[in-house]
Amino acid sequence: MMQFLQACVRARLNVIVSGGTGSGKTTLLNALRMRPDRIVVGECRGAEAVDMLQAMNTGHDGSMTTLHANDTRETLGRLEVMVGLAGLDMPLWVIRRQVSSAVQIIVQASRLVGVPARSPRSAS
Repeated sequence: MMQFLQACVRARLNVIVSGGTGSGKTTLLNALRMRPDRIVVGECRGAEAVDMLQAMNTGHDGSMTTLHANDTRETLGRLEVMVGLAGLDMPLWVIRRQVSSAVQIIVQASRLVGVPARSPRSAS
């Protein structure tokens, strides 16, 4: 899987890493960072999603962000809602077109069952 993700980064694909709380989204995003000429947003939580999509759609290939969602369908739905929070008067079909042209890969992270989450303080 890591080789596939590294190939996505090398190919400058725009990536959203989604997952639930403690699933390792940010950790995975940190492992994928390779070059300083890309836009990397730690987590999209609101109206900044519009800026992220615009950057992805205007030549900032290889941009990456994380988004809190329990599955890939929810990822797309939450992204649509966040764009709507920006207060722009865009119909849903326009938002969906922006998302579909900006995002090439959605990586869904999840915690392994029975493996406790480690806090950053307890990591060695």
